[in-house]
Order: sequence, then structure tokens, then C-alpha cells
Amino acid sequence: MKQFRVGVVGLGHRGRAMFSLAVDAFDCAIAAAACDIRPSNWYEKQWLSDAAFAEKYPEADFYEDYDEMLEKANLDLVIVETGADIHAEFCCKALEKNINVMTDIPVVANLAEAEKLWKTAQKSTAMISVGANPNEQKFVVMLKEFYKKGLLGKPYCMEAEYIHWSLPGSAEKKHLLVGGGVGTAPLLYLGAQMNLMGMRPTFLLGARTKDMLLQLEDFERVGDVYVTTEDGSAGEKGFVTQHSILFKQHFDRISVCGPSPMMKAVARFARANSVPCEVSLENMMACGLGACLCCVEKTVKGNVCVCTEGPVFDINELTWE
Repeated sequence: MKQFRVGVVGLGHRGRAMFSLAVDAFDCAIAAAACDIRPSNWYEKQWLSDAAFAEKYPEADFYEDYDEMLEKANLDLVIVETGADIHAEFCCKALEKNINVMTDIPVVANLAEAEKLWKTAQKSTAMISVGANPNEQKFVVMLKEFYKKGLLGKPYCMEAEYIHWSLPGSAEKKHLLVGGGVGTAPLLYLGAQMNLMGMRPTFLLGARTKDMLLQLEDFERVGDVYVTTEDGSAGEKGFVTQHSILFKQHFDRISVCGPSPMMKAVARFARANSVPCEVSLENMMACGLGACLCCVEKTVKGNVCVCTEGPVFDINELTWE
């Protein structure tokens, strides 16, 4: 079996975790090198670590200079887990030396970096892979097909989000997951995680027409599915807050993702019935770092950035009426 020499640059929590996963999970992977501007991250025991990485991977060489590691370590793969501001630069350097790259989001900070990385990757014999990449998930594949068929028009802006839901502490609790539009997508993953815990959540999904309801078969595999459409072409006609299931069953917790008016309506229902409820806010995010203040939301604790403090909030934290 061919052996692959693996290196990592950036020994923060993420870099250490990804390096360990790569070299511990595959017999063909060799811990060859590591690089960080702080040698203590390699030679000293870090928080929650069993031992210093220098002890755990004694066969690996440590470098403080990334260019030197690329030149001397004879790597087949480098894991780039530096600060996001230099992801693109460090990926390009590895690709220029035909070293395969595994990195994390965000890969680039602007269009100029994206263009440079793309051109570098095209010239290289190596490959680049990005973690947290949903490109092959069914809903993304379907969106690509919709785009190719011209059903989405000409996109000017596309949003994505990273969901941090609270998972229930007991499998006996009844959990309702309410989604509208593109907000249904993250609820499938949340429901799947609950399913692994022995729960069968209830999904209440809303769309304008039946053609806009995606992946219903996948939802049905992990939970009970109820549907509303505005034109009545599938399920009950109307909005999710009008569905009869809300008045026939009691739920111990509600999680919501979708258009703001819909989430506020569900939040009002939850408050009126004393049901704990979380919402995933859809505020526009420009920087994702809490610097631009585009996504500020008013809460009972003052104004907060949704990108750094959320995007999931308990409705009692918000000032919604």
C-alpha cells in the first residue's frame, strides 16, 4: 500500500484535530511534518490533549517556517488550518509545488484570491479539497440543476449558514422542526442527528408550491413529515402556522429556520403555548467575523452580531413581539 506523507500548518484546535484524524484514521497516512509560528503548540501539552504532539508523533518534523516545510518535508498532502486571512496564500504555495491540499472554510477572502487559487489549481497536478463542503448533498445538487435549467434566473447573491441547534436531552421529548423555503435544508441534518439519538422528530415544511418542496423522501426517513403549500398543491393549503398538526399534538420543543415573518409567527405560537423555541436567523452577513456589523440583531442583552453569537437563538433572547 502506498504511504502518504501528511503535514499540517496551523496547530490551533482545528489544525490539531484535522491532523490527528488524517494520520490516525488511515494506515497509509504518515505524520511527516507540522508547522506553526508558536513552537509551544507542538512541544507542549495543549488543552484537552493527552500528550504533546511532539510526543504523540515523534516521527514528524516541526517547522516554524511554512516555505521551509514545503521545501524539505517531501509531503504528499498538507492540511492548511491557519487563520482564514492566509488560507488562499498557503494553499497556492502548496499547489505550486504540486502538493495536495486539504483546507477549511473560508478558502478565500475576495474574488482576486478566488481567481488566483482557481488558476493555480488548474496548473497544478495536485488537488485541493475543502472541509465542510456540501457540494454533493442532494439539495445542493438539485439547486445546481435548477440553475442550469434557468429556474432560478440570474443569481446575484447566495447565502449559507452554519447551524448551532440545541439537541434534546431526552429521546422521549417531542420535537417539532419547522422550515420554510431554503430554511428546510438545515433541519434535515438536525433531524438526522435526533434520529441517531433514538428520536423521531416531526417536520412541518412550508413552500409556495409542491415543486418547491425538496428531499421529502429524505425527511420521511428520519421523521414524520407534514406539509403546507400556499397554493394547496401539496399538504394543507396556507402557511405553516395554520397547519392542523399544531393544534392536534403537543410538542416539547420547536426549532425553526426560514423567512423572518414565518419564524416570528412560529415564535408567537410557541410563546402563547409555553413551548421552548429556537430560531435560526437569516440576517445578511458580509464579513462573518463580527466586524462589519451587517447582521446585528437586537436582543434582551443588547445588540449582538448574529454571525458570532448565533445564528441560532432562543426566542426569549430576542425582542420579537
